[in-house]
Amino acid sequence: MADTKRIATTRPESRRGMSRGQIREERRTRSRSRARRKRSLLMFGGIAFALVFISALVLSPNLTPRTGGGLRGVNTGGHI
Repeated sequence: MADTKRIATTRPESRRGMSRGQIREERRTRSRSRARRKRSLLMFGGIAFALVFISALVLSPNLTPRTGGGLRGVNTGGHI
């Protein structure tokens, strides 16, 4: 009985023979990469939204038809 090797384990094949510390470090590395990926996607989305918002603010006065004689969206009369 002492010569037999324990076969039953819950660890997957890729982690057999690794220490608990190594397994934890692998899990932390995966978690950091997921967090980095999520942060970059959120930053990209935020930057894209900001660019669309700013361009809408800048371009919207120029998209209105100029039926009146003056410029629209620009204060050419000076102080009020």
